[in-house]
Amino acid sequence: MFRSGDLEYLVQGGRYDQRQGRLSSRTYTGNCRQCNFWEQDVADNYFVSAIAGYTTESALSLGGGLMMDDDLNYANASVDIPVNTWIAERLYLDGIYGDRGSYGYQAGITKNFYRLGLNLSYRDNRFHGDRQDFRRFGIVPAYDYSYLQFSANTFLPWDIGLGVNFGINTLYQDYGRQNKNKFETWDVNLSRDFSLVDDMNLRVDLGYHRGVNAFVNRQSRNSSSEDRVFAQFTLGMRERSYNHYQSLYLRSRLSGDGGDNNIYSADYA
Repeated sequence: MFRSGDLEYLVQGGRYDQRQGRLSSRTYTGNCRQCNFWEQDVADNYFVSAIAGYTTESALSLGGGLMMDDDLNYANASVDIPVNTWIAERLYLDGIYGDRGSYGYQAGITKNFYRLGLNLSYRDNRFHGDRQDFRRFGIVPAYDYSYLQFSANTFLPWDIGLGVNFGINTLYQDYGRQNKNKFETWDVNLSRDFSLVDDMNLRVDLGYHRGVNAFVNRQSRNSSSEDRVFAQFTLGMRERSYNHYQSLYLRSRLSGDGGDNNIYSADYA
């Protein structure tokens, strides 16, 4: 994102629907007892963000900015530090703090060996707003969670990529960090890229996923698990010109659980 010696900045603004599309139009015919279809606009929540960043010649990156999410205000900062030690090559930190006491942060390290890349990160989010605003839909999450992730990637013969990911995601269902869901996931993935014609390639991913979901409250603990194999095919097309590029990605993800879990998507930029 940043180039050495340049001050980069980004300003964004827009509107979004706080109800996540439940009210798709003013002529919505569903059951919405608290909605006034003619007076309440669908996209009535504003956000504005302004951030700036600077990278030194030694590859140290600093950034920070302000954001307004409807009636909530936040400040954020980030730093990416080259450490070049035996345990890590880079250390990155970022955080966000709201005017009502909510905050979140992330810390991570990366390390690369000859054909092996390692990444370890931890993210934590604390909500300290009003109880009635807990789980409010917004740009910044209004709930409590923590996430630990470790990933390792390498290359096998014949240009086959191998990736292993492990994650623990803890999500709190109620205000005050009560009644939590804990998701533990393992993913093993093999990938291969095939060049078809100029500016077009096909990526094939084959993988195995295991997930364990545990719900814990003061009275009980319940858990369930799932095992799944999957195949994903991604057709990518990219065109470059003097001052811009455009790309199209078509994805098809097939799961061993059947058609209900298959995913098809298209991305254009």
